[in-house]
Amino acid sequence: RAPADIQFKPTGGGAWRTIATVSTRTRDGYFDVYERFSSSGEVRIRWTPPSGASLELVERWEKYVNALASHENARLERAREMDRALKPALQALPMAPDCNALDAEVQKRYAELQAESRREVPVAKGPVFE
Repeated sequence: RAPADIQFKPTGGGAWRTIATVSTRTRDGYFDVYERFSSSGEVRIRWTPPSGASLELVERWEKYVNALASHENARLERAREMDRALKPALQALPMAPDCNALDAEVQKRYAELQAESRREVPVAKGPVFE
């Protein structure tokens, strides 16, 4: 069971940096990791096959990483769509009499956009390393 590095790269560039190293908990490579990020960006899993790893294991890993990237890219595109929709939606809000009223309207519209997104995009189970 070789450890895997969880790496992060901030949006806008910069180098990948390892934020956690995890050891797999099962023969199939399962692990849990919980991390908080100070900014948006990309996350990847970097795994170096241990010496003597079978070609079959390496191929399974590559298949999993490709499926994971495809799954996450679809989610990323949806997030970008929501980001593009946010500014016009907020600009369309009516004039508010004060900051508290404006804040309430912004919160309400943001919650509506999130609810719309949940209805439009079914929750998909991520890829499984098999």
